[in-house]
Amino acid sequence: MRSALTWVTLLLLSIWILTSCVNPIETLTKPDEEFRIGLIAPLTGPSQLSGKGLRRGAELAVAEVNAEGGLLVGDVRIPIVLRIEDNQSKPELSVEAAQRLVDQGIVAVVGPATSANAIPTAELLEKERTLMIAPVSSNPETTRNKRYIFRIIATDDVQAEVLAEFALKELKTTRAAVLYTQDDVYSAFLADVFASAYKELGGVIVASEPFAAEASDFMPQLARIKAQEPDLLLLPNQAHSIPATVHQARNVGLDIPILGADAWTSIPAEELDSDFDNTYFTSAWSPTIQSARAQAFVAAFQQTYHAQPTAVEALTYDAFHLLFAAAQQQESFTTRALLKGISVMESFEGVSGKATYLGQGNPIRDMTVLAIRNGEHHFVKVVEP
Repeated sequence: MRSALTWVTLLLLSIWILTSCVNPIETLTKPDEEFRIGLIAPLTGPSQLSGKGLRRGAELAVAEVNAEGGLLVGDVRIPIVLRIEDNQSKPELSVEAAQRLVDQGIVAVVGPATSANAIPTAELLEKERTLMIAPVSSNPETTRNKRYIFRIIATDDVQAEVLAEFALKELKTTRAAVLYTQDDVYSAFLADVFASAYKELGGVIVASEPFAAEASDFMPQLARIKAQEPDLLLLPNQAHSIPATVHQARNVGLDIPILGADAWTSIPAEELDSDFDNTYFTSAWSPTIQSARAQAFVAAFQQTYHAQPTAVEALTYDAFHLLFAAAQQQESFTTRALLKGISVMESFEGVSGKATYLGQGNPIRDMTVLAIRNGEHHFVKVVEP
């Protein structure tokens, strides 16, 4: 009887030792597991400047974490695996890329860049119940009525209203003209919301001229705009078309303030000649942000790429760190855990500033207005929500 009791006692003691030594987090995230994240970016095609920014922001975020042995999730460091797909800035290729990433077992997708590509991609990933973080897609349709889709940047309606108020109250304009890309959802939506907000605040839209995405000659539209004698020109277009548009606007004699939106952040610095003086644009990022987090990012980026980071790199970097923060908060990196982590996160502080999600896909965050002078970006003001 005594030997039987001894055996039972030893058995119970062994069970207690085994269970007390098992870390519950390790049962969920084993050391041989990987945190697989996909990136969809236009590495080729007309928006490859944005694609380059997405790639660099993503690779820097992943490299920094992996240099520490991986992301600390609970008591285990998990390596981050980045899988990159080139969508050539085409909607159908974006959807195909997203499906490939889902088939490869990724947990979340970052990207695509433009809203024209992000909207159909979001539709697919929502059906697949796969998390998507859009760093720079600002059209409201990207996240509308979706549970698994989030963004880092503010929506276009927010920045269009900021631009309209800045144009009237800060620049003291009253007669605005708009030159927009008719077959780009980002540009057309911004143009429409800006016009409504500008008129509501007391301004007049004297001209609204569309052009095709592949156009390079804007002189006919600009000549018609000049004839209406505007005191402001809005160019809510993708970065690759902006230099030619600005040069041609100055050539027809439009020596007036020119406004742009967040896509302007991808214009190469070497393109910012004297024609860009007296231009302004909205952005969610400025390298002049003085937080320790932002300045550490700028230093790391410059050391790695020998260049100044743009908003695209900063917002993509933040998209990855939003996923990292959610995984660490929930001590798990399953889709369900990441979704819960972002949804209940009261405040996320990235290099581009603070954002609050409150259970929705669109962050509540501020916008920055920048000016271009002497080929450089200059801070003008922060507009809080």
